[in-house]
Amino acid sequence: MSRPSTRPPCGVYGPGRQFEGQALPFRLPNGSVLSSFPTPGQGAPANALAHVVLSDPHLPWARPLSREEGPGGGDGARDAVPWLAVLVFTREELSVPAEELREMFSETSLRDGVVEQAETTLAVTMKAADVVKLRSTVSSLAACQDDEDETTDVVFVPSTLFAELVTAYDNDGDVVPQARPDASRYKYLAHVREVQADGMAEAGAEDEGSFGIVLSHRTGPLAGTQPEAVVAHLVSIEGVEDMDWPLDHSKSPRVAMASLHSWSFTTLPAGSPHMDATLRKLGQTAGMLRVPDPTISPGDYCPTADPKCLRQRLHDGYTLTRYRTPTGETTAALLRGPLTPVAVPYPLPPSPSANTLPTLDPDLGIPDITYSAARQVGRTLALASPSFTTALTRLLTSTTSAAPVASSPDWKAVHRWLQDLALLRNVPTTHLVADTASLPPESLRFFHVDRNWVAALVDGALSLGPSGSSVRRAAIRSQFDAEVDPMCGGGFLLRSAAVMERCTPGVRVVGVEQVAEGAAVAPSVLRQDVIDSDRGVVLCLLGSGGVLEPCGIRSIELAVPPGRQTFSAAAGLDADAFRTVYKRQGGGKAPWNECEWGRDAGPRRDGEVRHAAAVFKWGGGQREGEVRTLLFPAWVEDVRMVMEHYAKDVEQGEDFAGAAMVGVQLSDSVFQLVVAQRPTST
Repeated sequence: MSRPSTRPPCGVYGPGRQFEGQALPFRLPNGSVLSSFPTPGQGAPANALAHVVLSDPHLPWARPLSREEGPGGGDGARDAVPWLAVLVFTREELSVPAEELREMFSETSLRDGVVEQAETTLAVTMKAADVVKLRSTVSSLAACQDDEDETTDVVFVPSTLFAELVTAYDNDGDVVPQARPDASRYKYLAHVREVQADGMAEAGAEDEGSFGIVLSHRTGPLAGTQPEAVVAHLVSIEGVEDMDWPLDHSKSPRVAMASLHSWSFTTLPAGSPHMDATLRKLGQTAGMLRVPDPTISPGDYCPTADPKCLRQRLHDGYTLTRYRTPTGETTAALLRGPLTPVAVPYPLPPSPSANTLPTLDPDLGIPDITYSAARQVGRTLALASPSFTTALTRLLTSTTSAAPVASSPDWKAVHRWLQDLALLRNVPTTHLVADTASLPPESLRFFHVDRNWVAALVDGALSLGPSGSSVRRAAIRSQFDAEVDPMCGGGFLLRSAAVMERCTPGVRVVGVEQVAEGAAVAPSVLRQDVIDSDRGVVLCLLGSGGVLEPCGIRSIELAVPPGRQTFSAAAGLDADAFRTVYKRQGGGKAPWNECEWGRDAGPRRDGEVRHAAAVFKWGGGQREGEVRTLLFPAWVEDVRMVMEHYAKDVEQGEDFAGAAMVGVQLSDSVFQLVVAQRPTST
């Protein structure tokens, strides 16, 4: 569950006692920013609204700022303007020529040094006390009185653009007279989000609890035909309303703003792949984990073999690999990992030694190194874990009974390590997926888990230690098998760069249905991890009751975790039009029509409802340049009028037109992928 909270920014702790925190003015405490979107260095649609997730839900209001009523009306703590704002800029907007930069710093402590903007964020790290000494620049930052050596990152915003970011608008999107810069719009752009991670396989740092959300109301460039790099800054707007108005653009062409956090990403042009299309493609191409039907000439490897036999091995998930025999010859061998497209009978006859030679495939006449490789992997992983090998050695050399004591610290350490091993933790991806061709980019592949492979893996780990302790080794293995949690039955691998960009570090499995004795049950999710962040590969392991057909999986549903929701300015936005489709809130049965505004025209379509004359400003004039911002409070008023029209019988609460509503309406839909048709395993 995820919803914006409507709690006021400060709480009352006892009769008549109100406590209000004070954040540092020039920097944030370590760990304040949990994440930012769009993902740094990645791409996002042009209409995406950048935002940050803060660990302290009240941080946006931790410093005093104007609480006066803005043009949109309202008062009280719920209309408190935060001191933080997220703003998005192009590199051209923030770039300052070297000559101009030297002139700006000519009266500061950096006048004799080299002043350069950061390569990615275009900020300059400087002493906070020097901000008021900058030439041809105006700033809302006061001189630092406490520590003259206090530093901060500063960005230089064109004053014409800054003026647009503090211009007052009315409920219809028209400019209103103002005597000072107006920051009232930013009260709509920060809220508290409460997240519950119920049903998630793996909860991250921002998947449960209360968090502060600060989002931008400015988009990236809308008219580009190529990806364009942009920079997002979490800036302090404290003191903005105390600046002189109107700004003198000729005297002060730039405004210095303190940047408390920053990152860069890429704005994608119109027509770029969308998450919805990506998920549809994943669902349409879902299949079992095996290589695509190849054209193979078996004569290169086994000239006497039947080609059908080799194709059958490939169909069963095997791949051909280079193998060096114990006598030194190099030949081809069959290899398969623990994740198979077909169910493998269990158990197979056990092998007591980790040095067991590969078996010989009777039909192809070439070695099958599947289980010998698994044993070697288990042995190698055990050797790499000193804590496990030490505890295992003590158990094997114990003078007590053959079976380990359940309360023994050594047994607990061994059991915990083997439990992780049985879930294939720390097993290299190259051993999980023997042939990368079986998991191409943008694919969803299902599999069974070969429990014989897992058993060989555990046998390899237990093969360490002194010789002559086979009885104790067998007792340890027997007790582990008796106490181990339900074994993996199957699962899926998801490889998608687009999904990883959107919901790193993983997706959420919210529904797995299985037919069992006439009833639908949900097998447990035993593990869900990103096993290859470079390629965007997510592994999900289900309990033994959750194997794919023929064991009865009906559907699997994937969804972006609620704690990682994203925001967009509109349902459709480009250089010429802005289209809205508001979400239903509080009821309403009538169909909700979309509305569209043109760049040079008022609202069109949806003639039943009175809309605001303008809710978005493109800009582009000689004075202000590109603005690309939502207009507040006009956008909020437009939502309110639509809600009142289509939900006449629903009473709207006092918080309806606040930051909570803005957070709900601007949040993207929770994308879901439902694989309803069971992939065949035959």
